[in-house]
Amino acid sequence: MIGFEHEQRYIDLVGRVFGQDEIVPPGITLETDPFDWWVLKRQVPWFAQRVRAAVVGQFSSVGVAPAVQGDRITVIEGIVLSSVGAALSVRIGPNPLTFDTIVGTTTRDGRRRPATRVFDRAQAGDQLVGAPPLSLPANTTVVIPLRWNLLQSGQTSFIVQGDVANTQVQAVFWGYERPLNPEELSAD
Repeated sequence: MIGFEHEQRYIDLVGRVFGQDEIVPPGITLETDPFDWWVLKRQVPWFAQRVRAAVVGQFSSVGVAPAVQGDRITVIEGIVLSSVGAALSVRIGPNPLTFDTIVGTTTRDGRRRPATRVFDRAQAGDQLVGAPPLSLPANTTVVIPLRWNLLQSGQTSFIVQGDVANTQVQAVFWGYERPLNPEELSAD
């Protein structure tokens, strides 16, 4: 396809939807395509909610981990944080993958199952030392849009951690995963 010779997911999408493989039809923007076309370009949308109860003397955290297979990329598009009943202070950021419990995320499109995982953790040490805190007043919900890529199957994660010990942490994450292109498997 002209201009996208090395983007197999776009070639697949245009071929499956429009029956051609050389030119993107007029009026079609490939990154603002309808949600139901995502599966046609091998993007699997997912979401997950995770809660970690307060544990005495421990920092509680919840997070997202990429697929075990090293040939996929997990993109986190957003997080919803809520403080129920009391103010909440959290830190967010990348962290090496350590967990107490880990489960699969839920698909937002029933045609494919995501391989992205969500987990929780409680530990004595602060996992995000130096990360700035994000404070929420009592009974507040905030939506944080972001684009965070997770690669390195099983080696990295993105977490939401209580800023102080003895704090319950809960978050809703959403995003998508897709196969990596060969040129994305190694950084230049």
